[in-house]
Amino acid sequence: MNKQARISTYRSSLRSKLPSVLSSVMLLMAVGGMTLGLAACDQKASYTLEQHMDRAKDFRMKGDLRAATIELKAALKDTPDAAAARLLLGQVYIDMEDGLAAEKELQLAKKAGVDPLSVMAPLAEALQLQGEYQKNLKELIIGTDLPVPTQSALYVVRGDAYRGLSNYDEAREAYETALKLNSNNVLGYVGLANIDIARGNLTDAKKFRDLAVRVDPSHVKVLTLDGDLAAAGGDYKTAAAAFEKLIKLRPDSIFIRTVLAWSQLNNNQPKEAKENISKVLAVAPDYPPANHVAAVVAYQGKKFAEAVDYADRVLAVAPDRMPSLLVQGAANFALGRKEQAYAAINRYLAAVPGDIGARKLMARIQMALGRSDDAFQTLNILAKSDNKDSELLNLLAQASLQKGDLAMGRSYLEQSLELNPASASTTAQLGMTQIASGNVDKGLSELEKSITMDPKSFEKRVILTLEQLRAGKSDEAIASARQLQKLEPKRAAGFTLEGIGLAEKKDLAGSKAAFEAALKAEPGNQNASFNLVRFAVVEKKPDEVKRLLEGVLKVHPKDQKAQLMLADLAREGGHQVERIALLEKAVESQPGAREPAIFLAQAYLETRDYMKALAVTQKVQSIYPNDPALLEVIGQGEMMAGQPENAIITFEKLTSAAPRDAQSHYLLGSALLAQGNLPRAREALDGALRINPKHTAARFAMVQVLANLGQVEQANELLATLVHDKPAGLSPVSLDEAQGYVALAKKDYGQAITSFGTVYKLQPNSVNLRRLSEAKMLGGKPDAAVADLTAWLVKYPNDTATRFHLANTNLGLKRFDAAAQGYETLLKTEKNNPLVLNNLAWTYHNKGQTPEAVRTIEKALALRSDQPDILDTAGSIYMGAKRLGDAVTILRKAVDLAPQALDIRRHYAEALLAAGRKREAGEVLRDLLAGNYAIDNRKEIEHMLQLANSK
Repeated sequence: MNKQARISTYRSSLRSKLPSVLSSVMLLMAVGGMTLGLAACDQKASYTLEQHMDRAKDFRMKGDLRAATIELKAALKDTPDAAAARLLLGQVYIDMEDGLAAEKELQLAKKAGVDPLSVMAPLAEALQLQGEYQKNLKELIIGTDLPVPTQSALYVVRGDAYRGLSNYDEAREAYETALKLNSNNVLGYVGLANIDIARGNLTDAKKFRDLAVRVDPSHVKVLTLDGDLAAAGGDYKTAAAAFEKLIKLRPDSIFIRTVLAWSQLNNNQPKEAKENISKVLAVAPDYPPANHVAAVVAYQGKKFAEAVDYADRVLAVAPDRMPSLLVQGAANFALGRKEQAYAAINRYLAAVPGDIGARKLMARIQMALGRSDDAFQTLNILAKSDNKDSELLNLLAQASLQKGDLAMGRSYLEQSLELNPASASTTAQLGMTQIASGNVDKGLSELEKSITMDPKSFEKRVILTLEQLRAGKSDEAIASARQLQKLEPKRAAGFTLEGIGLAEKKDLAGSKAAFEAALKAEPGNQNASFNLVRFAVVEKKPDEVKRLLEGVLKVHPKDQKAQLMLADLAREGGHQVERIALLEKAVESQPGAREPAIFLAQAYLETRDYMKALAVTQKVQSIYPNDPALLEVIGQGEMMAGQPENAIITFEKLTSAAPRDAQSHYLLGSALLAQGNLPRAREALDGALRINPKHTAARFAMVQVLANLGQVEQANELLATLVHDKPAGLSPVSLDEAQGYVALAKKDYGQAITSFGTVYKLQPNSVNLRRLSEAKMLGGKPDAAVADLTAWLVKYPNDTATRFHLANTNLGLKRFDAAAQGYETLLKTEKNNPLVLNNLAWTYHNKGQTPEAVRTIEKALALRSDQPDILDTAGSIYMGAKRLGDAVTILRKAVDLAPQALDIRRHYAEALLAAGRKREAGEVLRDLLAGNYAIDNRKEIEHMLQLANSK
């Protein structure tokens, strides 16, 4: 057996009136066991079953459903098998829109002996309330042998199911069939009215409502139509009044209270809407319609984080709920979460492409993401229509300007002014565009005109001052800035802009005084503070820099620029712990932000806390999946964590994201080199050197690759060139390291030991120590190698990579007791490491501890049953345990997974021979010998073939 083969090594503008109809808004899941309101019940009296049921029916007639349930539960407590009471309780739960509870009671009623026909329709309706539309359509069989009233009721349920799925033609056909069977089925008319409401056909909807009134004017769903019709027509005042009347009849109805809140919200009664929806959520926190209304209430109140939370609750149970998706996207955009907003609105527009407001919102999101071409295409669909408005033209102008088309941007702004000539904002935008086009004087004139149109606008005066500064008109800018100070003396902008103007005139003392005045007017102001930081840096006053930045964060605790500058100041002062604490706080305050996560990960890598680095980057990787800086730090973390396979995947993404960056190709090459994939490593490094032939790190890595490939002459030539060129970044460590690899390739182990010894002396870390120990092993100094590793672990007992290396070294030296002790120590902290388990199992096997070997390798197999090396080890251990059938099976799998691994194929042949399966063993051995590759132990294999051929 090849013992060395057994040793495995260590190698993530919303509109308040959203486009929805009240009746269809509420066709979502009901929440089981959740109702509103309290009802009194005489708990002291003792009633018979019949009396409880009579009282429950009376309460139901009055609309006090909560009291009805209390009566029926009291009855069932004494007589749990009372089928009629169960049936009535199920019907009451349907009245309460509690489908889950209704289904439970109706099933119990059926089991207790209620006529199945009387349960059929209400049971289907209970499923309907839970949103089980497809299930009802699949399972609801309406036989002609059923009583006509039952058939009619079931056709209504079928219609409701189709309507819940927005299949309105099929729904209409079902309702019409129900009415043909029973013209007095009030719910058939209600269903038809709801279809016409959903389609915007309010005239026909009113006709069906009138027919329903003739049948049963007091039915709750008939009364609900009054509110639905008013809301569908935009008359939310009438709708709210209708639902307020209805809620008095059904005070515990979460459905009616929710539609009341929606009507109040659209009737500009946010306070009342919030009160009603809070009552619903208090008892039904997961009720989707209520969470949707709460999301819109929060959005209108500018509580955007709350709006996202409520919308998320809806989408968790109703992922295709488009209005909630619209709220989620708009609220995320308001919070600055551009990628999340884009994902939500993109999905919304795929379902509702004609929503003009959502399309405009998408364009704003795309521009915020820097995707001006996409924004223009999004808006261009609307621009082709005849109903262009000034808002649309302004957005088209912004998109055009962002993508650099100044002429088109100016054209759209001029068109917008034709529609709305009194718009000061558009006039100001046109002025800025003129300036950007080179027409500075004309542009400044337009800006001055916009101020004349809106003399109290602080923002337009700020824009004028900024443009005067950009035009180099410092005196005019300073004068405008002083006008700003008079207009708003308690705002920093006027003083800050004066400071910038004075700085341009080289009046640094006056500039600094202006910035200080800005900070006095508005303590913690970012612009004033950052400008004063520049003065403090020039004057070499780090304490003053720190004071200013802390002042910003005191007022603006989430200011990313101040957080990162303060962390950088700590780094420059050598305060690494403070730096990490500041960056951790920055990440915590802005969990989706890219830069704080990258800088924190880099800080963790510098302190070799690579697992924390990977954890912090995983949280933003999904938001920025192709960001080069993020991919680079993730890959470096994976390399430090001993995960070159993962690093290769990451660096491959990096080369795709930055194909013309030499560093990205070098990083991929270094990961492939660590994995031992020399041909691909050379290919990646060639790519780096084609882009930048002077890339120092790539040249050194190429020396190592060439040396390991046995191309010693080429490696020496490249090394000599490096020494001659003395490139920037050339360090003695890099040079000695390269010389060490060349020496190893030449089998000059003495020189390799000298070179790697120098590297370790200059940089005494575990990686360099392990490299030196390998050189000593090859140079015939195993005791020295083991001694070095052992001494290191005395100082650094938690260095698992070095402990694993030492255990492997002892295993290779057949020092099985020491190897076992090393692996056993590792398993105390890495009990689920399959590589450690594999090597420990092989150690036990060599010590003759067969039961321990079997038990340990089976733990490794449970973790990695697809790893050929582990399967190979298991096969040999099973042979030693005389479990020949298991050995053959598991080695067959190893061969399938690694058909090019010659040792594994030989071990498989050995297992077949031991099991007496000579013919199969012969086939494997003949294939081995027939291959066009070098076989070190050909004579041994030929002998095995003779045994296979013998009788």
